Amino acid sequence: MQKSVKESRKAEYFSEKSARLARAESKLENREFVGNRIADAERELAQLLKWINPESPRLIQAQEKIDYWSKRLAEIEAKHETEGRGVASPETIKVGDLVWYIGSWLPVVRVNKKTVTVSHWLNIPTFNYKIEYTRISKFQSKPGA
Repeated sequence: MQKSVKESRKAEYFSEKSARLARAESKLENREFVGNRIADAERELAQLLKWINPESPRLIQAQEKIDYWSKRLAEIEAKHETEGRGVASPETIKVGDLVWYIGSWLPVVRVNKKTVTVSHWLNIPTFNYKIEYTRISKFQSKPGA
């Protein structure tokens, strides 16, 4: 009896470990997750630039982190392009297009270098909201265009 309980617990442990690894792997394929890592690394680099000399190992490590995550994002976007899914960017999204964000299609009213501004935030026509490109999973061209 004790042996079967022990084996059952071992199987449960490995099952949970497998699930954790699968979740971690799926995060590495997520544009939003990788975009957040890039933003974190850029903030860290900006803070370090204020206080540390340019030859510091911490500064070099922060720059390497940005390079790694930027390369990872480029790989994800290339994969999306080969699969035929569009990648949200200033070149692909124009004013009047619709972007999918938190369960609804929102019209784009402004396109910036790092974000798009959408209207009808929270279904209120006068509310605008900025969304980073890495947070946009789907988008459509202008209706009727």
